[in-house]
Amino acid sequence: MTFISVITASYNRAAQLPSLFASLEKQSDRDFEWIVVDDGSVDNTRALCERWADQVDWPLRYIQKPNGGKHTALNRGFALAKGELIITVDSDDTLTLDAIATIRENWSSCRTIPDVCGMSFLRLRADGRVIGDRFEPDREWATYIDMRINRGVRGDKAEVWRADILKQFPFPEVEGERFMMESAVWGMIGRRYRMLHVNIGFYVCEYLSDGLTRGGAALTVLCPVGSAHGIRWAIAPPVNMRTRIVMTWRLIAYEFLARRSVYQIAMASGHRLQVLLNLPFGSALYLYWRFKFRRELGR
Repeated sequence: MTFISVITASYNRAAQLPSLFASLEKQSDRDFEWIVVDDGSVDNTRALCERWADQVDWPLRYIQKPNGGKHTALNRGFALAKGELIITVDSDDTLTLDAIATIRENWSSCRTIPDVCGMSFLRLRADGRVIGDRFEPDREWATYIDMRINRGVRGDKAEVWRADILKQFPFPEVEGERFMMESAVWGMIGRRYRMLHVNIGFYVCEYLSDGLTRGGAALTVLCPVGSAHGIRWAIAPPVNMRTRIVMTWRLIAYEFLARRSVYQIAMASGHRLQVLLNLPFGSALYLYWRFKFRRELGR
């Protein structure tokens, strides 16, 4: 079995992919595959990947599909992955030359523990600065919910997942919507499994002006059905009370944007009283979003 599958969802990123390819080609540990899922690009992504596949001594698979959003491309990659582990790497990011070796070294203490779903590492900027917060302590077993939500550790991280577990939690796909937050899956996994959190950085980020990270807030509003589904796990324990309340406001606002009735919202939430008590605040957030994103919503 391949040790790890590196999965990249790409949409018109032929100009950025060479940097990621070069960082993979330099890996000291060669036991990986790279799956590029082309989400309907109209540039020369296919030609690039096919040329690279003929040059390398590790598997490079190019998959083309109609445009449906990054989450649908990742679902395709997850299903096809042959690795024991999976890491998703965006098309505009790179890995340090020891990334795969670092993952292997740390996974040796995890692979036999049944309730461990993977590991979480730091992301870095090009100048080496850590993005967001470090973990406290330097190495700790904790769930995604405990570490990232309840303790409030901020910033994007480099998550590595057991493939057999990740394949059980595909991103929900909603017809007509092309965005789904990653926490929709990470949170659901975090309700059942722990991760090893390590203060080591090997994932180097370059946030582009037209990337999903910068436009995420508007995208969640434009895709309200999926956004509501993606945070429903966060309105119940073990998520802390403060976060549950805020997420309830967001849930109500997304559901109103999806034209759901109060009755439908309360019933689908599984926490009817909590929804009803927070209805004024969720309604206010809905009105604020309608005003803030009126151009995107066309209203």
